[in-house]
Amino acid sequence: MNDKARARGTAATRFDDPTRLSAANVSTARDLVKMADAASHYALIDAFTVLSRHKEAIGTRMRFYRNTDPVIDWPDWSVLLAKTGYTREAGRCILVEADMLHGRSSLRSLARGLPGRVRRIWSHFAAG
Repeated sequence: MNDKARARGTAATRFDDPTRLSAANVSTARDLVKMADAASHYALIDAFTVLSRHKEAIGTRMRFYRNTDPVIDWPDWSVLLAKTGYTREAGRCILVEADMLHGRSSLRSLARGLPGRVRRIWSHFAAG
């Protein structure tokens, strides 16, 4: 993962743990946007980041997964990619790429903070 991150030009990113839940994992807003751009070129990653629910048979048991990113269910947004960093260490951030207004415009945005104190770090809006 670290080699791939460096190959994408993300000099300030370092992964300590592949689950990405370790407090020793570090990145910057700029690097997160670069990684999201790279991830958006993989159809399977796109599909799973916006899937509300998924169930999978593992052995004899059925496992259920639920996506906790609230934006994927917003009716006015066609979310293409969403990733949260919901741990305290990650700053409670969310990165979203969405087509809006029926494909006439697109939005990429990265925000962090607790509810009621959200601060947008980076946004790009393009009218189509």
